[in-house]
Amino acid sequence: MCGIIGFISKGRKEDLIKNLVNSITHRGPDDNDYLIIDLGNGFLHLGSARLSINGLNDGKMPMESDSGIIIYNGELFEINKLKNLIERQTNTSNDTKHLLNLLDQEGVNALNHLNGMYSFAYFNKKNNELILHRDNLGIKPLYFGKSVNYPLVFSSEIKPLLENQLIENITSLESIYDTLAYGGIRKNNEFIKNLKSLDKNSYVLYKNENFSINKIINTLPEGNEEKFEINKFNTLFGEVVNDHLTADVDVNILLSGGIDSSLLSYFASQNFNKKVKVFTLAYENSNFNEEDRANKLAKSLELEHVKLKFPTEKNTEIIDDLIHRLPEPILDPSIVPTYYLSKEVSKYTKAVLSGDGADELFGGYEWYRAMKIKEILTKFRLKNTQLNFLNVNLSSHLGIFTKLNRFSTLYHKNFAQQQLIWQNSSPLFKRFIENDYYDEYIYNKKLNKFSYNNLRDIDIDIYLYTNILKKSDTASMLNGLEIRPPFLDRRLVEYALRLDFKKQFSIFQTKLNLRNVLKQFNKTQSNFTKKGFTHDFKDWSLNVGIPYLKTYSKDFEIIKELDSFDNEYFLSHAGIRDVWKLYSVFKWLDINKTDVI
Repeated sequence: MCGIIGFISKGRKEDLIKNLVNSITHRGPDDNDYLIIDLGNGFLHLGSARLSINGLNDGKMPMESDSGIIIYNGELFEINKLKNLIERQTNTSNDTKHLLNLLDQEGVNALNHLNGMYSFAYFNKKNNELILHRDNLGIKPLYFGKSVNYPLVFSSEIKPLLENQLIENITSLESIYDTLAYGGIRKNNEFIKNLKSLDKNSYVLYKNENFSINKIINTLPEGNEEKFEINKFNTLFGEVVNDHLTADVDVNILLSGGIDSSLLSYFASQNFNKKVKVFTLAYENSNFNEEDRANKLAKSLELEHVKLKFPTEKNTEIIDDLIHRLPEPILDPSIVPTYYLSKEVSKYTKAVLSGDGADELFGGYEWYRAMKIKEILTKFRLKNTQLNFLNVNLSSHLGIFTKLNRFSTLYHKNFAQQQLIWQNSSPLFKRFIENDYYDEYIYNKKLNKFSYNNLRDIDIDIYLYTNILKKSDTASMLNGLEIRPPFLDRRLVEYALRLDFKKQFSIFQTKLNLRNVLKQFNKTQSNFTKKGFTHDFKDWSLNVGIPYLKTYSKDFEIIKELDSFDNEYFLSHAGIRDVWKLYSVFKWLDINKTDVI
């Protein structure tokens, strides 16, 4: 796992590329280097900061062959399958070398064969062309753009490009609202002017001073073709987990005690007899603490269990450290505990597995249950006014009835509007409800007809991309830690997409299939309710978040709207999320001196 960065300029800029590489060394603290290539009409600068996981002694980057040069961030899986495609064999565990050989051999056609989490820049010496490419789900980030002095810039992160003035530091009110509406910077949003996020499963081809953006034809299957079978899942999941546990350094597991991380732990220890370390973050506040579940599982499997306590008294200090380091705004407040956990875990290991992606692929979110309940209610032809009984707040978290109430007030809207509003909106962000904010996205994605598969696809396209993946990559790579998500391995994704999604959950329970798999090991644990990776923000919200927002950017209408809410709302789960969303965006703009036009 690494950080990559580069640009094209008319003259050689050695000091600049050195500074750029230094600015991403948190992503790869083991080694860093750069290369400047004469293109004839300009110079290509390639920089890499490397976290050594595979091929510890022969993975130095930029990596060069007779035909090409590569800088690479990520991991490839199914390496043996990849080797069979390569004519020039290399005896190494380093996936970068295999990737370079395959790109030398097949050019852009090589992109169809890759399974992994990655982004890279590959320069073809013979054709004098540069390829920028990103993995099938956008697990690893890659930004690209241009400015007056640089016909092409690219980076794993936004911030280094701004700090070194390669791109103009300007955003727009429209981009800010888009970020708030979708819970993060989505791929079509130029949060920084003239800087784009490369779409998943896409590549940029730069040649003769021009670049084109190309989408690889999506060959992923559509659902309802296959019935879930535990034995088949066990075989496939075991193969994937074993592959993700394979490296030249120890790979361990983040264990929350939930369904996904528990499955990873069981398969690692019982199927492969691997005595991995498992890491759990605990809280003093019992409302947020899931330590007991994790502890019981670790003991039953005789795994070394590292329990890390979040120091709530240092909440403000940790948040201040994070917000000044963030390469871009991260609107999910669980970035805070994820950042702290990554920082502490990196003291023990370089790589861990996580359960990211299981919720989207195997029906883990409560809003899927709510849609089933709503479907039943709709059959009775109930009107909005008849659904007032749903306006019940059962807990400080977003209970199922609270969530259903959101739908009850939006009955006349498209199902996709309802889902996106439910995920990303609140009373504070009423503009996204009143102005049909998501209509353009829905029209472009052709989401007019309801289906449960469409619910899943929206979450993969939006929630997974803007929320889950960005949070994991940012929190881990700020601390030189690699997080591998086996559930997002292409083999497992293709299998999950062939299943009938609506059978993954019922009105009573999420993740029905994964729970049945877990029952093989532990019946009690398979019935646990999803708690989520939440955080104790109450004191911070009142003492830091709200005061900052109310004294900053008074010209922004959305911040002025804070005055219409009382402290009781800002101490609720929804209110705390709103405060963090606004704070992460406006504080980041403030720290990075970004102009809003």
